[in-house]
Amino acid sequence: MVVEIFRLRQQGHNAFVFQGVAVHCIKGYDPAYIKREALCRCLPRTVFQALIEEPLGCVEYDDGLVLVEREGRLIDKTINDHLHALGQLLSILHTAPVAELDIEGFKNDLLSTSRYCPRRIWDALCAPLISNLRGLKVSERLFESLNFAESVREDPICLVHGGLHDRNMLLFDGRLRLIDWSSARIDHPFVDLSQFIISSALSPSQAHTFLSAYIPSTPLTELIAFIRLNIVWNILYMPFHPTYLQSQRIWLQEDPEFNQALCTAGLLS
Repeated sequence: MVVEIFRLRQQGHNAFVFQGVAVHCIKGYDPAYIKREALCRCLPRTVFQALIEEPLGCVEYDDGLVLVEREGRLIDKTINDHLHALGQLLSILHTAPVAELDIEGFKNDLLSTSRYCPRRIWDALCAPLISNLRGLKVSERLFESLNFAESVREDPICLVHGGLHDRNMLLFDGRLRLIDWSSARIDHPFVDLSQFIISSALSPSQAHTFLSAYIPSTPLTELIAFIRLNIVWNILYMPFHPTYLQSQRIWLQEDPEFNQALCTAGLLS
């Protein structure tokens, strides 16, 4: 008999897995559960079932709940079928109707008039720290080196998962489902695509495989600015994370121009 026990996040959440069943003991407010329940209310039933594995049962108590689910299996990013499945799943997610989600906690204050705005995101997340470390001019030059297309502000926004990496999705009987919806929000679809590439340290060939199953067709070149922004954020906030360091090596080798911009800004040696 094998029982696996996990401690999740820092709020005292715990989980254990036994004979194909995962039991989550959630104490206090849990944004992942709250948002999943909101998606259940707002999304068409077929869309919700395609994205999320429904629990076997749930019992609420005074300051938390116990959630019982089937045990899933992690994906393997070296298996093309798994990358294809994620590309197809994100196509469903990014075309889901979002009209009711703004009132359900998915609003994104970093959007500008309901459009993606690189400048606003940079000023909120990156510029303050870079300006303090290296000065305002360095921050401005580095932002320009991201090289976002002007047209990005006209792109449609959608529901995104917001926390995609290869441990935030599970296979259930061969069907891929997304888990941990705590960062879900309204945003640009390329946020999810670029985040998965960087957070899972995909190689360029794996990224092409992943994107080949995504609809509408999205060449890797269209994601470069978003990938660059991901790299900067990771350097600033998670500089010693082994997966992100691996990803930086992979993608900065492919992008020597941006590697030089980071070195000039003093963020890399």
